[in-house]
Amino acid sequence: MDSTIVSLGAILLAILIAPFISERLRIPTIVIEVLIGVILGKSILGIVRVAHMEFISYFGLTYLLFLSGLEANIYDIKGNYGRAIGIALPSIFIPFATGVYLSQIFDINPILLGAIFSVTSLGEVNVCVRGIRCDIGFRNALLGSAVIVEVVSLMLLSVGLEMAMGSGTEAIATMALFTSLFALPLLLRRWRPALPLVEWAKDRSHLQLEVRICFAIMAFMAILSESMNVHFTLGAYLAGLVISEFTESGGELERKLMGFGHGFFIPFFFVSMGCSMELSRLYGAPWALWALLLVIAIGLLSKVLGVWIASNLLGFGPKEGLAMGLLHSSRMSLALAGTELGRAMGIISDPLYSALVLFSLASIIIGPSAGSALLRGIWGPSPGRAQAHQTISVKRQLG
Repeated sequence: MDSTIVSLGAILLAILIAPFISERLRIPTIVIEVLIGVILGKSILGIVRVAHMEFISYFGLTYLLFLSGLEANIYDIKGNYGRAIGIALPSIFIPFATGVYLSQIFDINPILLGAIFSVTSLGEVNVCVRGIRCDIGFRNALLGSAVIVEVVSLMLLSVGLEMAMGSGTEAIATMALFTSLFALPLLLRRWRPALPLVEWAKDRSHLQLEVRICFAIMAFMAILSESMNVHFTLGAYLAGLVISEFTESGGELERKLMGFGHGFFIPFFFVSMGCSMELSRLYGAPWALWALLLVIAIGLLSKVLGVWIASNLLGFGPKEGLAMGLLHSSRMSLALAGTELGRAMGIISDPLYSALVLFSLASIIIGPSAGSALLRGIWGPSPGRAQAHQTISVKRQLG
């Protein structure tokens, strides 16, 4: 039987069953997808050959960054500039500094490792905030700071990748020019009432064409960033920011784009990542397990402590600050993206690659769950969850 068909079938089956296992075990679906990939890939069964699936996997990575931009609402910062920036700075630079320090031990480009340590995945933060009742000031400060961290760390990640490949000087020189494009969403928001495209996009009969236009813009921005010696991930993210100005939040176009991504392309990327891991390299190298513990401990503490201190100085209580730090420590999506790109470019060794993937898994399990539990202890469950819980209780009593 054709090994390509076997690999594709195995990954599609993994994508199908991952949400059911996730719901049963109450573990994030992304974690389950990576772990199933580990079972199917080099580490255990060897069913999936990643080389055959590389194109779809890389498209999934591009789409992941595109959706991150689509979900990012830079207007969450509005009215909360001081708090958002005050929390974002330690969330970026303390983990970045620890990553730079550890890069000397692991012999890796310091900016790349620092960027992987500094990221906060806005998507995971958004999911947690939607499911919890919390003060509006806390919510805006959390989301605003997470947006800043995501954008800045993505830029650092782009610079780190280019520097590790020897073209860092050109990348830094053109980064300022490319960064100016981030003013485009702001200009579009200002001119939005006068843009005929906004009204055109509201017509549901244009939906299929709108989806194609979104894919074309994503591809164009990714190619543009590569042509300017800036990594394609930054272009894909910017495309998401631009598209968000023409789409209604929660509208049908956004739901379709999210459906394509979270239904196929992004899970495909995460399962492929798990397939690429070789755990034997992790426990085969004498320093690898020690490196794993070091990366997890320092990576989590550097985020949590920095954000906790800043939050307390900005008027939040100790528990609120700790919850803020734990939620900021969730790095899953962007950290895995940077790690995979580093491995594909030959910058990150296999043992360190496995350690960083496991570190990302630990961050998404520990950070959001502990942070959400703290917030529920402060403000209680969200109204929706409380109502659902009451409904279930009534049904049990009646049944």
